[in-house]
Amino acid sequence: MAERYFAKFPTIEYANTKCVNITKRPIISDDIDKNPTLFHKYTLKTGARPDILAENYYQDPFYEWLIFLNNKIVDPYYGWYLNEYDFKNYIEIKYGSVANAQERIIHYQLNWPVDTNEITASYYNNTLPSGLKKYYTPNFGQSSKIISYRRKQDDFIVNTNKIISFDFTVNTGNAFLVGEIVDIKNSALSLVVGGGEVVFANSSVVKIQHVSGNTAATNKIVGETSNTIATITKSTVSYQALDNDEAVYWSPVYYYEYEIENNEKNKNIRLLHSNYSLQTAEELRTVMKE
Repeated sequence: MAERYFAKFPTIEYANTKCVNITKRPIISDDIDKNPTLFHKYTLKTGARPDILAENYYQDPFYEWLIFLNNKIVDPYYGWYLNEYDFKNYIEIKYGSVANAQERIIHYQLNWPVDTNEITASYYNNTLPSGLKKYYTPNFGQSSKIISYRRKQDDFIVNTNKIISFDFTVNTGNAFLVGEIVDIKNSALSLVVGGGEVVFANSSVVKIQHVSGNTAATNKIVGETSNTIATITKSTVSYQALDNDEAVYWSPVYYYEYEIENNEKNKNIRLLHSNYSLQTAEELRTVMKE
């Protein structure tokens, strides 16, 4: 029997019309949700559709709701694993263009997965600054002797590396825009030496986060969206999450990379064993009547 998801939802009166109360938020009971033996892992292939998967596994395409519920998928369109075409459309809708998503930073994270270099125990003890030792963990040899140090596998993130405030005088344009990407160029405007994202702007001051490169005074700052060009007269660090010597241990994560990673995670789902599908459907029906 077809088990339509919203058929189990209660109805309410709204504007003199009977309608389905979609504000209800059902959950799988803990007894089922926290029992790994009731699920098995499944990797979606490109182009996989939830209704077809439900048909193949539960012999009912309307059991797609059970797949969504078990995997805490709220948005059945963009919470599902997207193929290349749909992913590109999603990025363009959300960020305006692929280029925008590739240029904008969401946060910084420790880059230990790409740093396989080890340092000697002697270097760690005698040369490495004490403030950087937190990024390393020892490798032990025979008799528990430390033979070297490697990067510690922590997955911390910080929202931004620093925020810098610039006093400026406008050369051309009207004003910088909050949210736009700016390039910091040399005085001749012939070379990009740094950049960031605007978090505050008025007629004489602009603050940027996700800062890179040379931010010294006498450089020019150029808005990529506003096309404003200004000469920096003063540069002040307003906030610094990472000291300059720590920067090498962190890498920026761009929105495009972030969305790709999330989409890849959506490829791996879990399926409730078909023997428990009817039980779950009845539990949902009962909960929705409460």
